[in-house]
Amino acid sequence: MGMWYRMAQPTRSIADYYPHNTRNSANNPPATETEAIQKNYQKLSDNKSVFHQQGYWAKNNSKYISPDGHVEGVYRPDGTLDTSPLNQGTYNYFSPNDLFAHFTIDVVPYYIYGNGPNDPSSVWDRILAPIPGYSYDRKTDGLMCYP
Repeated sequence: MGMWYRMAQPTRSIADYYPHNTRNSANNPPATETEAIQKNYQKLSDNKSVFHQQGYWAKNNSKYISPDGHVEGVYRPDGTLDTSPLNQGTYNYFSPNDLFAHFTIDVVPYYIYGNGPNDPSSVWDRILAPIPGYSYDRKTDGLMCYP
């Protein structure tokens, strides 16, 4: 029984194998918003940045993508790179300009797994994030409604 039992018991979850959790190693955005602008990164609208503006402290973050759409940089209002697990930029397999592929390959896995293994938000936090008035709150470790 010993060998067969060990073979039947997974030692890692499927999330350990899914490339979503390692994709950010390819995401190397400029260190400042000024550098992103100089490198012709495209600033995205707030409605395309909502997953990177979670928490009242990050509601004014700006999201930029590289000219090919793969690398994301999220910048605080002071122009510094936000590298927090909750709001950091993530590597895109497909540019946000390719809506169907980006949603299917980049956004849906984000809903399930978050930005990576240290993302403190839950699946529900991520699904509800785009709803106006809701925002992740680190005090309660969950979403709060702000009027």
